[in-house]
Amino acid sequence: MKPTRSTPPSTFATSCRGCPASLVLATGAGASARKSIGITVFSGMIASTCLAVLFVPAFFVVIQRFENWFKERKGKAGAPQPIPQAPSATP
Repeated sequence: MKPTRSTPPSTFATSCRGCPASLVLATGAGASARKSIGITVFSGMIASTCLAVLFVPAFFVVIQRFENWFKERKGKAGAPQPIPQAPSATP
């Protein structure tokens, strides 16, 4: 079974979400500052992962459609135009 392309980004995002867990669960002196930083980092990673899952494939589709449109337009412009025939003088 061939691995999917989403494996490296999702693994990276999972490890980045796990790292601030110690900050979120902090106790003792300075815990409130550590918790606020940890919650911010943790929430930001979740938000960026969700947005990336939605927008990266959509952006790929937009670029692919633009590329196809551009190829079609270039193909129409580059095609030789037929030479119009002069009307015949004989009835």
